[in-house]
Amino acid sequence: MKPLHWILIGLAVLVLFFVIAPTLVSYFAAFSRRKGRSFDEIDLKGTPYEPYIAEICAGIAYFKAKQMERVEIRSADGLMLRGYYLDAGQKKTCIFVHGWNTSPYSNFGTVGQYLLENEGFNLLFIHQRAFGESEGLLHSMGLRERMDVRSWIRFADQRGADEILLFGASMGAETLGLGSDTFKNKKLRGMVMDCGFISPRAQMEKQAKAYHMPGVLAAGGARIMGKLLLRVDLYEEVPDHLRNCRIPVFFLHAKPDDVVPVEDTERNYEACAAPKMKLITEQGGHATAFIAGGEKARRMLHTFIEANFDA
Repeated sequence: MKPLHWILIGLAVLVLFFVIAPTLVSYFAAFSRRKGRSFDEIDLKGTPYEPYIAEICAGIAYFKAKQMERVEIRSADGLMLRGYYLDAGQKKTCIFVHGWNTSPYSNFGTVGQYLLENEGFNLLFIHQRAFGESEGLLHSMGLRERMDVRSWIRFADQRGADEILLFGASMGAETLGLGSDTFKNKKLRGMVMDCGFISPRAQMEKQAKAYHMPGVLAAGGARIMGKLLLRVDLYEEVPDHLRNCRIPVFFLHAKPDDVVPVEDTERNYEACAAPKMKLITEQGGHATAFIAGGEKARRMLHTFIEANFDA
């Protein structure tokens, strides 16, 4: 065999091991099906969540003890999506959209209890595609899920809601941002976005660096995989959609968040063309701004609801 052939074979091996293999590993690690962690089943000591363990676990226990209705809808591409609905006999409904690999009650137990007991909301905790009890082998970090949220809005409308609030955390907030210019149901009165990131690309690059992988390579390879397998573009950015948003938005973020930088929320806030509010807390970790914000966060959420809801 000629030396040139050996060189080409060597280059091909290098590409396989240092480009293709890491791309496949990072893509499927990020986008494959997950159960969704419940924070009352894992050890949070030594993590940024430690100061809030008691409150988070109390919120989880509160809803596990409730009689919740297990509900189902069919996504536009044929997946069975599931969630848990608490009909409190109210005219307002909040739809909660959880983050990556997290259970809905872990993200929203505390704020869910507040909305139920103090603001008069029915509650719908959805399981995003490829998480928890919903079907799907791959998720798309909000790009397909925004269409699922539209279907859940229609479900809430059909169940009698006169006014609807969307509340997303982390990837769930990013999902709402990506869909913000396409949510046209007139009963949708507001959205809360807690620590939503800018785009799947940006978040993949940040996480890749944490594992000492080239961020651009991981995101670029994932973009190709996303287009091939899911027909989505992971380079889409939330601010581009918020510039055309007409739904009032309350932005939340904890400044010490080490998963999604607070600068992402600042950029989303600046881009948003709709009426908006913002709370950046000095304390807290990822997706804990409402808890860390304490009474101030509750007052601001109440003000946001009072300004945008009639019931």
